[in-house]
Order: sequence, then C-alpha cells, then structure tokens
Amino acid sequence: MEKHTTDIVIAGGGVIGMAVAYFLSRESDLSITVIDQKKPGNASWSSAGGLWPIGESVGLGCGVIFFKSLSRHRRDNPNAPLAFDRPHQMPDCFLNYSLISNAMFPDLWEELKENAGVDFRLEKTGLKFLMYDEDDIAYAKQIQQGIPHLVNQLSWQNQEQLHKEEPYISEKAIGSLTFLPDHQVNPYLLVQAYRDGAQKNGVKMRSCRYLVTN
Repeated sequence: MEKHTTDIVIAGGGVIGMAVAYFLSRESDLSITVIDQKKPGNASWSSAGGLWPIGESVGLGCGVIFFKSLSRHRRDNPNAPLAFDRPHQMPDCFLNYSLISNAMFPDLWEELKENAGVDFRLEKTGLKFLMYDEDDIAYAKQIQQGIPHLVNQLSWQNQEQLHKEEPYISEKAIGSLTFLPDHQVNPYLLVQAYRDGAQKNGVKMRSCRYLVTN
C-alpha cells in the first residue's frame, strides 16, 4: 500500500471537490490531495452545466413536471375539482444566493482561462420555458407574479418570435418565457479548468478506493 502525507485530503474529484482544491490552493500554502475512485471529474460527467438562478428558484424542473401532471389530469377529468397551486418557489435567500453566484462566473471564466489555460465556455444563452397550451401560459404568468422585482429579467416571446429565434423547436410550441440571466457552461471543461488550475498550484491527484488516516 502506497503511503502519502498531506495536510488536506479532498474526497471526490467532481466540480465541488475540484473547486475546493483550486480555491484552497490559491489562498494557502497547505499540501492538498484530491482522491477519486476513477478519473477525476467522473462525478460530474452527467451534469448539464446550467447556471439557472431564476429557473431553479421558481421551481422549473420538478415543479414543471408536477404541474404538467396536474394539467394532464385536468384534461382527462374536466369535471374534477382541481385547483392549480402557484409554482413551487425556493426561499428568497436561495434566489439571492444564486443570483450573486451567477454574477461571479464571468470573472471566474477569465481567471481560469488565464490561470489554467482552459475555456469552460460560459454561454449567455438565457433559459426558455416553452408554452404549448393555455395551462402553460397560466403557469408562466404565475412565475412572473411570484418575482415582480425581477420582471426586467424576463422576456416573453409569441409563437412567431420564438420560432424566429429557435427555428428547430416544435411547431406545437405557441410561445416562451425567457429568463435572461440564466446561462450555460460546459461542465466537463469546468471540472478540467479547476483541476488544471489546482495542479498548477501544487495540488496532487490520486486514484484510489480506500483511504486510511492516522
């Protein structure tokens, strides 16, 4: 069994582990080792890379899936009493934290391009909520009503505008609501940028399944 000594051990070489390794090595003289079972970053290979401060905060994802289920149930049972709740929204502190974090990414992008030589491809794409029927429109309006202080960060597109912007979207889509600050990165390159930057700072990478500490 190989023996190594280090001040700090970080278990897991995904985006969180590599970010911790990079920033800790940038701010200290401690010896740092990142361990992972396989290739560093393996834990983040399935990530989508979305920076969605508004989309995540207003409940898109699981919130939309749940709402779609209710909408389908209402269409299948038109006489059943079924009230639509407001979209599930995260606490304001989550939204504020996400917006602040998102605003830091342009500087991080430039820093890692310079320090690590890796462009993790920050793309200011916005995030579109597509609408296919009146229930979707009602859902989008409820989202807007829930974040009145961010109304200038939202943009509505009718069917013509949507298909002009996104010609490959289904013709069944009748419009969209775009969250303007919600962007995208390449998660693989983000992990690589953190990893390469950390290694330049002296961080060691180890592949192992077991760790014994004294």
